[in-house]
Amino acid sequence: MFGDLRIAVLLTLLILPISAGADGDVKEVDLSLLSDRGMLMRVLTDGRPVWIAYRTKEAIQKMEERYSIQYSDDPIGISQEYRSFNKNYLVVFGGCPKDDEIPAYYPDRGFVCSSNCGEFDMAGRPINDCAGNEPMEIPMHHYKDEKTIVVPIHQDGNT
Repeated sequence: MFGDLRIAVLLTLLILPISAGADGDVKEVDLSLLSDRGMLMRVLTDGRPVWIAYRTKEAIQKMEERYSIQYSDDPIGISQEYRSFNKNYLVVFGGCPKDDEIPAYYPDRGFVCSSNCGEFDMAGRPINDCAGNEPMEIPMHHYKDEKTIVVPIHQDGNT
């Protein structure tokens, strides 16, 4: 139990370097820095943290077993099953949609908010009533190539 919590805290606090785009309006995130499945990195955009997680095989399998729905604010073109453009990576704003609390991260389980008992799977979908019906928000982003995500610095509302 406490070993998992220590790992969750360490991975949640991991902030890996990113490079700004030539015009300064985007950040290019090098996914090769997420060398092990389960790792999480944080990138700031206008003060809002964007979390990028390299999903474990177990987390992917759990998502494939669950019924998934499309949320109206999700970016066009993402997989309904994984809520992402690439099933191996989760890209979400790092805060609970109910109260913006920073949830704890568990690589095979997802996210847990301690103040409101909200839980989210590794697609950022709510998995209990405490979380309400709102999923974790997906920021605008795209893949430059297989190992690079481009995230706009200025995020105006939902994607």
